[in-house]
Order: sequence, then C-alpha cells, then structure tokens
Amino acid sequence: MAMPYDATLKDLLITTPADWLSFLHLPVDGPVNLIDADLATVSTQADQVCLVQSHSPWLLHLEFQSGPDAALPRRLFKYNALLLDRHEVAAHSVVLLLRQAANRPELNGELRLATPGGPESIFRYTVVRIWELPVQDIITGKLSMLPLAPLANVQESELPRLVNQMSDRLAKEASPEICAKLWTAAYVLMGLRYERAFIDQLLQGVRAMEESVTYQAILEKGMERGFEKGIEKGIEKGIEKGIEKGESQGIVKGERSLLLLQAIKRFGEPTPSERAILESITEPSRLAELGTRILDVMSWEDFLRTP
Repeated sequence: MAMPYDATLKDLLITTPADWLSFLHLPVDGPVNLIDADLATVSTQADQVCLVQSHSPWLLHLEFQSGPDAALPRRLFKYNALLLDRHEVAAHSVVLLLRQAANRPELNGELRLATPGGPESIFRYTVVRIWELPVQDIITGKLSMLPLAPLANVQESELPRLVNQMSDRLAKEASPEICAKLWTAAYVLMGLRYERAFIDQLLQGVRAMEESVTYQAILEKGMERGFEKGIEKGIEKGIEKGIEKGESQGIVKGERSLLLLQAIKRFGEPTPSERAILESITEPSRLAELGTRILDVMSWEDFLRTP
C-alpha cells in the first residue's frame, strides 16, 4: 500500500534526480533522467529508476523502506535483474531505510546465492540508513535533500536549531514555490519519526509551509477524517497532479535518451535530422513501439519509419 512519504519522496526525486546521486556519493558525469520503473512482466514495480547518461550509461534503482521486510534483498535482486533484461543497461540498487524500524541484520549489502557443488554468486547492493547520516552533511549539501535532515543523526532536543538552519538556507536559496514544497516534504517525512503534535509545535510559524497548497489540503482533510488519513488525501490532492505531470515528462525524456543510446549502439551515429526526429517524439506509446521495433530493423531509416 502506498504511504504518504512515497508521494513526497517521488516528488523530490522528480524535481532534482541528479541531486540524489550526489547525496548517495555516486558519480554524476552526465544528464540524469527518470525512466519507467514498471516491470509489468512480473506485475511489480520498483520505487524509482533513473538513467545516468555517462560514457557508460547505467541505471540507479532507488528503493525507499520504512518498515522491516525479510524479503527485501531478494526483491532488490529481482528488480535489478529485470531492469538489466528490459533496458540492457546495468543497474545499481540502493535501499534507503527511513527509520530504525526498517533495519534488519540481513541488510548487509550482499545476497549470496549458492547451490550444492556449484559456484557462489553474490549480488551486491547499497544500504543507506538515514538515521546514521551526519545531519550537517545534509544541511550543507544539496538544497533538495533538506527534508531528510530531521531523519538523520540528530537528537530531538537539537531540532529547533536544525529547523532554524533549514529556514536560513531556504530563505536565501529557494524560490517561494520550492520553499513551500520542501517545507511540506519535511513536515510529511518527520511523521516517520516524531509525534505529530511535536512537529506542529516545532514548525509553527514557518510561513512558507503554511502557504503551501499541499499543507493546507493536509490540514483540511486531517480535520475532516483524522490526521493519518488526512495526510494521505491531502498529498493526493495537493501534489498528485504535479507528480503525474513531472513524472510523465521525466520518464518520456529518460526513455527517449535510453532509446537513443541503444540505437547508436545498433545503427551507429544518427544524422542531425534523424536525431531531431527521435527527440521530437513525446508520446509514450510511440516510444514503446520504437523500443519493440529496435530489435527487428537494421537502420535508422527503418527504425524511425512511421507505421
């Protein structure tokens, strides 16, 4: 079941996907775009997948986890293999544990697979425990990562000072729209760790958040139906359309970039007009059709021919 933080984290990722690579200390040597994470062959979906268009393109698979799941390493392995099979590009899986309740001893970054008499295979992934991260690294890092700061290695007594630091940065560096978005994201994510009454008191007076459409929707629905359900409905009302629009645009751009890389590998460099034709395609159905056709044709001309 989708949780309120799912939409919040997805919205942050859509807005600035490259910032997440910097946050995870991964190389960013080319454009970063979202791609379709739907793995329909097994009726499942990874949380979020980004295409990193470096010299050797690769995929970043992000999985957000707030509760314990003994099957998580196997799920990561399954998603990783399916992404490689679908996109023909290697994937790096990263699981972000959002609170200590999600921690388990088997989450050690390795899944060992062996059969009697056969060689052992090791699938490696990265585990990031948010509560272990130095809060100062987040405060001084990418602006879009600020909503994660209250979940980092910080004591409850230190939160008023932390909120002041966040407020100072956002006032200096963010537009009113981005400021409202990030404060609202912080408000939602803090619910994973702190009591709601404490959060309300802590963030009282944050004008940008109070002016946020999403925050007002949360309060409105919260008063009608109780806070937990109110968050869910408020986020759906406040950011669902923005997420859908941003995700759709990001996925189209990412899928188009991936098709270009695959076509260059198969047919060689396109002419300027062939590249322009591909870059003008915005319909997901047309991109999906090209993704199927690429294995059946031998030239750019046949690849781009309109059915």
